[in-house]
Amino acid sequence: LRDLETQQALQRDRQKEVQRLQERIADLSQQLGASEQAQRLMEEKLQRNYELLLESCEKEKQVLLQNLKEVEDKASAYEDQLQDHEQQMEVLQKEKLSAKC
Repeated sequence: LRDLETQQALQRDRQKEVQRLQERIADLSQQLGASEQAQRLMEEKLQRNYELLLESCEKEKQVLLQNLKEVEDKASAYEDQLQDHEQQMEVLQKEKLSAKC
């Protein structure tokens, strides 16, 4: 009789341990699911931020290219103006020399 009681007690202990382990597995599974969901959300957020950053960089690049073109155009216009002034100076110097002679 005592062996039967001992066996029943052991069986109850095993059942409690099995139930405890099953609850632990369920808890860990839930935590894992939540962690995976959080990771997915973080990856999506990082991807969106990366795409926004790329878009921002592309816009800035276009602005800089436009500014560079404007500066190059102005520099070219100034060079043309300088050449015109140099030619005018040459003409004036020739006229001045001709007038002296």
